[in-house]
Amino acid sequence: MIHKVFLIILMLIIDLSAINIGVIHVKDTNLTISMTNDISNLLEKYKIKLSIKKDKNSLNNVSKLINNNNNDYFAVVNKDAISYYNANFRNSQNRSIYNKIPSILSLGTEQIHIFTNINNEYDFDLKKDFNVYCGEENSDSCISAKNIEKVYGFKFKYKRSNIKEISTDLQKAKIDLFISVKKAPYLPFEELTQIKLIDLPTNFNMERIYINSQLKSDEYSFMDDNMHIYSVNQVMITNLTQKQYKSLIKNIIKVIVLNQNYLIKKNPKIWKDIDFTYFRYKKFLKIAKITILKIDNQIRYENALKF
Repeated sequence: MIHKVFLIILMLIIDLSAINIGVIHVKDTNLTISMTNDISNLLEKYKIKLSIKKDKNSLNNVSKLINNNNNDYFAVVNKDAISYYNANFRNSQNRSIYNKIPSILSLGTEQIHIFTNINNEYDFDLKKDFNVYCGEENSDSCISAKNIEKVYGFKFKYKRSNIKEISTDLQKAKIDLFISVKKAPYLPFEELTQIKLIDLPTNFNMERIYINSQLKSDEYSFMDDNMHIYSVNQVMITNLTQKQYKSLIKNIIKVIVLNQNYLIKKNPKIWKDIDFTYFRYKKFLKIAKITILKIDNQIRYENALKF
């Protein structure tokens, strides 16, 4: 059920006609588009209109907000794409992009899948050179691959392949590693043959960028045991950082966070594991963090009373 009390309050704040808050840019994947559609449809029930535009990857979406030419005010991106843009594409006159596009809402994680042929065994302390396929240049998967390459001191040669040919390319040793960032379980991976997932060694620098998580054995048929895997945070960012937008950001956050149970019932695969109180980002907008914490405390208090 939509949070009715907040609906009444919000209707007193905003005009009865729908307000248009611009465009949200998202990468062109089914889960991210479905998630953003849920957000857009929920906001529309509160007479807030948010248009969705699809793009190739998170890096492009970061660029759209940095170089806003129209009404490109929001984006859903992978956290490591923000850091990658800041390190490689920011204007040399600017010290950092983080204050320009702060995070306002944590939207779960995607997993860094690293595949190799089932017969391969690697000692990462000794072997450093790998032929790697990670998709198109600057894709979310390739950004994670480049971070892995840097952190572990590997030397990657990036090769061409595709999901239909990758099993054969791995078997013929044209490719050593297939790196793909997807929300697990990702069903197309079940079509791969003679493959296995690789667990990277523990690395403190890697843990500064990604989350340590566990992939359960029942998530893929080719897995026999649970295994460690690194996950990438997904986050909503905005360039509406001026004081006059505080109320708008606050209301958007309230609509989404207060209606988490509604979203879980609507689309459990996407929303059930999302932790809105995850704030480990280089820059998290203060008003967004305060709003989320107040709602979380309110929910905890209500649950305590139920007990």
